[in-house]
Amino acid sequence: MILDLIRLTDPAEINFLIGIDDHITQPEALKSMRSFPGATLRVASLQEKGARFHPKAYYFRSTRGHEFDLCISGSSNLTYAALNTNCEVNSIVPGDQAYRVQFFEIWKRLWRVGAVLSDEALSDYVRTYRKARQLRARIEQITASDGPPAKHKVALKSDDTEIEPSEATICWIECGFITLMGRELEFKAEQALFFGLHPQGAADQRFEFVTSAGNVAKLRMKFQGNHMWRLQLNDEVPEVKDGLRPLLNDGTLGRSPYVAVFARTGVPGRYDVRFIELNSQEFRNLKKTCALRGAIGRTSAREYGWV
Repeated sequence: MILDLIRLTDPAEINFLIGIDDHITQPEALKSMRSFPGATLRVASLQEKGARFHPKAYYFRSTRGHEFDLCISGSSNLTYAALNTNCEVNSIVPGDQAYRVQFFEIWKRLWRVGAVLSDEALSDYVRTYRKARQLRARIEQITASDGPPAKHKVALKSDDTEIEPSEATICWIECGFITLMGRELEFKAEQALFFGLHPQGAADQRFEFVTSAGNVAKLRMKFQGNHMWRLQLNDEVPEVKDGLRPLLNDGTLGRSPYVAVFARTGVPGRYDVRFIELNSQEFRNLKKTCALRGAIGRTSAREYGWV
């Protein structure tokens, strides 16, 4: 998201110097930076010398209307945690001419430490990044408190998330105790981005869904007071007609054994929709892929993800 904001500013020139020691920087972030029009990306690593490349410095220069320079330096990485929840220290300095000269003298020395990121080097980095992240996840398990796990997990607030819902090709959500007799499926605000919906609400919208029977159902998405988007299903969807929740012996409906899976069709406003079983190998594979990309969230009763 931070990179999206930088992209929206349409800078005349932008230079990225990114440290890749410890394999924490997301590969998708590196790919995105390489794709910026007019951008130059260099990566730096000092591990072979028994050291780490660890500076954090950001320099912004505007010449629109009036010239203005701003330098930020300190301990913060460009991550959600560093900018929102961690205990960090940063210095923000408006740059005058003298300060600008000093900054760029330092920058030139840092810039020479970096190197162009080749496709081969990026592929090698991706492989090691995956292994390192699995080890970090294991360390978190070992060092975690003994308290109960969090009931809610917002995936986009995790620095592990490599792909945003708006860029994903598939999203899924457990049906769980799907409401209105199994006819209304609610999505968290971040997952609604997959459908191009505003996370803070908007007017009702209708989308087309290609069902497992091959027909096209036109269904409505409605923003609710609980800050979730609700997909209103009907009998045009075969699985809904058959029933997504089992009837229990006491006459009540139990938890659904299904996962709703949505995929882009290439046609704006049209998606494929299928319902697969929670205990199926297909879902286990899908969930594993999403976990690898850090794209799994959780409500108090359901999990969801995208890839």
